[in-house]
Amino acid sequence: VKDFGAVADGKTLNTTAIQSAIDACTKAGGGRVIVSGGVYMTGTIILKDNVDLHIEADGVLYGSPDCSDYPEFEKAHVVNDNLPRHQSACMIFAEECENISITGKGKIDGHGDAFIEKVPEGVKSWMPYRRINAPTPPRVVFFTGCRNVLVEDVTMTNQPAGWSYWIHDCDYVNFSRVKILADLDYPTNDGIHVNCGRNVTISDSLISCGDDCIIVRANSRSLAENKVCEKVTVTNCNLTSHSSGIRIGWVNDGVIRNCTFSNIV
Repeated sequence: VKDFGAVADGKTLNTTAIQSAIDACTKAGGGRVIVSGGVYMTGTIILKDNVDLHIEADGVLYGSPDCSDYPEFEKAHVVNDNLPRHQSACMIFAEECENISITGKGKIDGHGDAFIEKVPEGVKSWMPYRRINAPTPPRVVFFTGCRNVLVEDVTMTNQPAGWSYWIHDCDYVNFSRVKILADLDYPTNDGIHVNCGRNVTISDSLISCGDDCIIVRANSRSLAENKVCEKVTVTNCNLTSHSSGIRIGWVNDGVIRNCTFSNIV
């Protein structure tokens, strides 16, 4: 990303530079976009076909503290108004892509402390913090309608009181050796949310968050047709949560089948 003008000072907004690197990579047939050597602030970036977003051990993708840097825009694969929280804003997005990945020993920092405040004394709340009034980004990573997805080794932290990963109507997804270290006192900080997904594997990962760590659902309201959620395998994971380690289904969900969970701490 440095070759496209990105500045690793933790202050410069690098959305355009990072997106330019991704666009050039997919246009060339695919490859690896490298984030290394510092902290890169960004708004919404969009992954494209055959691109590996690789965050090296000395690299950090750092979310912007400004809600306007996470725009709502029309998406072909979903109906925005029918999405949970009626929002599609996120930090990393991919739609109807193939062969995409986020890898590396580096970090994704959602800058969540910019979107959170302490609950005032005397106000009843089940958590000590709450979202500020602004429309905080509801997710960090949002993939929809994608195929052949890999998330490996990456650490995600400081989520803005929203889902860490939403995998929505995707096929052949693999999470391996990931860390999701959300603040246990931030509300609705979910870990990996698998919705209407097929052939999904989550293994050898550590997830710590205030809300559900792993969710398996079949909510098709935002899709053109009802989709089954099936063949989800979760194994060798360490989960910590104020809510559910594993949650299966919610109100008015469709079919969820052939899922297995093993060797969970």
